[in-house]
Amino acid sequence: MFYRQVYFILQDWAFSLETASRAFPGPVSPGGRNIWNKILTIILAAVILGTLGTIIYVVKVPRPESGFSEFYLLGLDGKASGYPTELRAGETGKVIAGIVNREQRPVVYRMEVRVDGVLNGGSDGIALEQGKEWQEEVEFTLDRAGEGQKVEFLLYRQEDSQPYRQLHLWVTGR
Repeated sequence: MFYRQVYFILQDWAFSLETASRAFPGPVSPGGRNIWNKILTIILAAVILGTLGTIIYVVKVPRPESGFSEFYLLGLDGKASGYPTELRAGETGKVIAGIVNREQRPVVYRMEVRVDGVLNGGSDGIALEQGKEWQEEVEFTLDRAGEGQKVEFLLYRQEDSQPYRQLHLWVTGR
């Protein structure tokens, strides 16, 4: 079907060229053909070959997929709720942290837990193959009483010095 459409398009285009060459006759080549017909035929062939080459390239060459990592927190019930919001000073809060590697390559991660900017825990050497998932219970402790203490969960890829992904909770210390 595609070839039939191309055939009709080319036939229609050739008819248009023939009509145009009669209306605007140009210099005639030694073989008796109009030079414009030859030039336009060469251009048409180049365009068709370029189009076919582009189609083959798009079909055959896979597109590189941009990679990313999923980083999430869950309450202890395994749902996106039930996070600790109030703790006594010295009491341990717990959440489930999860990482899914979608980077299109194996990656080693490191996670830090910080309370108001102070390192409070974490996990190191989390090696994940492409498409694999890691989930683990993570603990943190509030050192003082006070409202609005920021508990940060920072995910680093092994080669990065800056956090790759960041999550946080606001917890009140009583």
